[in-house]
Amino acid sequence: MSNGSDIEQFWRNRVDIYGSSSRATLRETAVRSAEISTIKKYLKESQRIVDIGCGNGFSTIQWAKAIKGEFLGIDYVKEMIDVANSELSQHSPSIRGTLRFEVGDIRFLDLKKNTFDAAITERCLQNLTSFEQQISAIKNISNILKDNALFLMLECSKTAVEKINHIREKLHRPKIDPTPWHNLFFQDDILIQNVESMTDFRLQKIDNFASNYIFATRVLPSIISRIILKARLGNILWRVPQFGKWGYFKLYIWQKSSFI
Repeated sequence: MSNGSDIEQFWRNRVDIYGSSSRATLRETAVRSAEISTIKKYLKESQRIVDIGCGNGFSTIQWAKAIKGEFLGIDYVKEMIDVANSELSQHSPSIRGTLRFEVGDIRFLDLKKNTFDAAITERCLQNLTSFEQQISAIKNISNILKDNALFLMLECSKTAVEKINHIREKLHRPKIDPTPWHNLFFQDDILIQNVESMTDFRLQKIDNFASNYIFATRVLPSIISRIILKARLGNILWRVPQFGKWGYFKLYIWQKSSFI
């Protein structure tokens, strides 16, 4: 994996290419839409909510339109925040509560302790260059949350990728490696063990919101996948109950408790 400066430059380039588009941080728009909807289910009115690694603010603005709360979006790429603030000026009449964006780094969070009711990362932690940095960042998030607050950690799972490749082998299909060069996916058991032993977080659940979609697009033979998507059956995959744990896009839901 490359160093942090290479990763930061990658995201600057994404701003130049995609601007305010949802594709700036994920080109697979069906998954991005599902991410936003899934996270929204766990947010409540009147909360103070921080979106860490908010990118160009696309998701943050959608949540702030749907939920009357006090939102803060931070990202370490200034160009992303510039786009976010430009978009906010256009969408501000639709914001139900408050929303502001500022430059900040998950590795060195300069935010008041015990302040927020909920924190969100949406494929942010996986951009850090080591598991040690990821755990340190999770500790930083714990510090800024109130007791009993939720950390909605939407990140990618290496465990699920391994599960997909296991069945692809049985189907005589080649393995896939969806991990971008600038990402470090999580091994679920190692993640849970370390977070619960080193922070005040306890895992409440894993929302496998993308399981059906990933099974259809990564496990089933490509001809079947194309038939499903061309027949516009893709939306059904999100609406029916999710089966299995195939999606490597996962929402890990942690709750903070300082009284453990």
